[in-house]
Amino acid sequence: MRTHLLCIPCLQNHAIKTVQMIDNNEEVQKQVLLEVMQILLETDWEQTPVDFADAIYGVIGRVTGIEDPYESLKRFNNDEALKIARKIKNDINKLDNKKEMLKMATLAAIGGNIIDFGPNDKFDIDGTVKRVLEKEVDAEDYSLLEDAVLTGDKLLYFADNAGEIVFDKLYLETLLKVREKPFQQITFVVKGCPIMNDAMMEDAIYIGLDKIPNITFKLLGKGDGQTGPKRGSVEVKKWLEEHDVIISKGQANFEGFSDYKKIFFLFLAKCSYMASLLGVEQGSVVIKYNV
Repeated sequence: MRTHLLCIPCLQNHAIKTVQMIDNNEEVQKQVLLEVMQILLETDWEQTPVDFADAIYGVIGRVTGIEDPYESLKRFNNDEALKIARKIKNDINKLDNKKEMLKMATLAAIGGNIIDFGPNDKFDIDGTVKRVLEKEVDAEDYSLLEDAVLTGDKLLYFADNAGEIVFDKLYLETLLKVREKPFQQITFVVKGCPIMNDAMMEDAIYIGLDKIPNITFKLLGKGDGQTGPKRGSVEVKKWLEEHDVIISKGQANFEGFSDYKKIFFLFLAKCSYMASLLGVEQGSVVIKYNV
């Protein structure tokens, strides 16, 4: 997905909000904003918003000396999500119908996508998840998703945000319970370097995702050996080919993978442009399968 005109002010605003959060020096804030504006002026808008975000966070880290501005907030969101997910898990386990159990866990995983400091730095995790649990889903695409996760052998799961991955864990646990058999392989992909409040390996370990049967982890990053390959790399394309079920969580992953086929995208349409692109209302639950 190429960067739209409406993405530009959003990227600028997020950059300045982030640097204001970590450094009250106006000169530092000004330097970051000027460098971000330069990137936006000089870079081809045919690339994805995610590519711009990677470059912007490189500027913030270099200028402020703070590599992970959201480190403490990510831990707070993980802890808050763990409390909420425990209640939802109890509700799921009370259900007699396995299909309803899976649907509830799927919606909870999508509801957790609200934990995103990109489009909005104020959100209600508990309230949003409760609201999403009452939503109806697109019957056709959900039916395809349900069939795929219940019958597939190798699952590739692209995570999005810290906190949100707590609900991803609940989804996987419920899925395994409903399937009554493990996947041959679950490949769970997190970020290999800080970018917004995206989940990293330490978040996955902190919430216990490594305890899921047959799970391994891969990193997405800057295209190097330390942080992991970029989304459009040959290596990531190989991951896609090696798995028969692919789930992509979050709007940013949709932006990065929307041109690929046979991927299930699960997220909330949090910005007006994305909502209009998909033909849904802002805030809608999105389950989309690229045939």
